[in-house]
Amino acid sequence: MTPHLSDEQLNEILDGRLNAPHLDSCNDCQTRLADLRALFVALESLPEKNSPRNLTASILARLPQTKTSRAWNWVLTLQAASALSIFIWFANLFQIPTEFTAYQLPTFESLLAQLATSISNLQFSLPSLPAIPSNLQLSTFNLSLLLASAAALWIVGNNFLLRTPTQKQRR
Repeated sequence: MTPHLSDEQLNEILDGRLNAPHLDSCNDCQTRLADLRALFVALESLPEKNSPRNLTASILARLPQTKTSRAWNWVLTLQAASALSIFIWFANLFQIPTEFTAYQLPTFESLLAQLATSISNLQFSLPSLPAIPSNLQLSTFNLSLLLASAAALWIVGNNFLLRTPTQKQRR
């Protein structure tokens, strides 16, 4: 006895692309083919439904609307203002040396000329930059205060972002 026909073969028979002599002698395959024909007839009898043009908008309109509270807006504003003030305070602690501000970056043409000279002399060395003096004035107290402020701001911000809403807030 030959093996039963696969679903793919049964679909090809329905499409008229395959002729299977096995179908004449196998009741199981005949039953499966009749079921498949009935399924396609039932699918064709269903009415066509047109989907809306903007499916995303119709789904989003059905979702519950969430409101941001005024307290949340104030917290975000205060957090941004605190971060900005810490950044400004931290930036004022550093003094840029005058030797560094007077330094001019080499032009692209001069770098190319220096590279061509290095290649022709088989000397592969990068152009040297002047040493940056390390006289940044940052005391241990200022650094500790900065880190403590940043950590406190981070903890407060994450507390508001990660807490789960209570039943009263959900309504």
